[in-house]
Amino acid sequence: MNLPDNPDNYFGLTMQEIVRVPSDRVGVLIGKKGNTKLKIEELTSTHLEVNSDENSVIIRPKKKIEDPSLIWVAKDMIKAIARGFNEKIAFTLIDPNIFLRIITLDAKNKKKVLKIRGRIIGENGKARRILEEITRCNISVYGNTVSIVGRYDDGEIDIAQEAIEMLITGVKHGTVYRFLEKFRIQKKAEGVKMWKLRDDIGFDRMWEEFSKDLEKEKQGEDTEKEN
Repeated sequence: MNLPDNPDNYFGLTMQEIVRVPSDRVGVLIGKKGNTKLKIEELTSTHLEVNSDENSVIIRPKKKIEDPSLIWVAKDMIKAIARGFNEKIAFTLIDPNIFLRIITLDAKNKKKVLKIRGRIIGENGKARRILEEITRCNISVYGNTVSIVGRYDDGEIDIAQEAIEMLITGVKHGTVYRFLEKFRIQKKAEGVKMWKLRDDIGFDRMWEEFSKDLEKEKQGEDTEKEN
């Protein structure tokens, strides 16, 4: 299906999207020698007009675009880069089963936002890595947002979002890890080979450490009940 001579208009609808990009992410969006911008245009049959002064990008379809929905794919790619993902992760959004979700940290003050960010990232990034490894999603914590890029068809992005929202609301890490472990066991029972987990000694050691933490936490809860 080709667009009419005026690519900004499709069946009477204005085919144009504008995305705001933080100033420190504009260069990442453009890429070395403009390669990232060109790749997005190539994948989505769109034209991107980057305004560095206003930190914005205007997305327009090329005349020979076959699928008008690619405009929104381009928009999500740009938003992913704007929210801290690298271009390789952003490009995966061309897969119709991979989605971007952005959670805004609605905290009253900066100190609260930093605390929530710390809970999601964890010590030395361990909490975020556990979330990414088990759900096979990519997670970016940038500014006052937490963004997820992951598969929808296997329910992985839903699990990742639920786990993150649990951490945001103050649920203990141990409870969240148990929730994730149930998901991991379920996937193994279904015969799903967990992405990056197979023969990953580093992850196994990390999970062993967290298992010990869970046991200590449980013992602490039992002690509190006895007292």
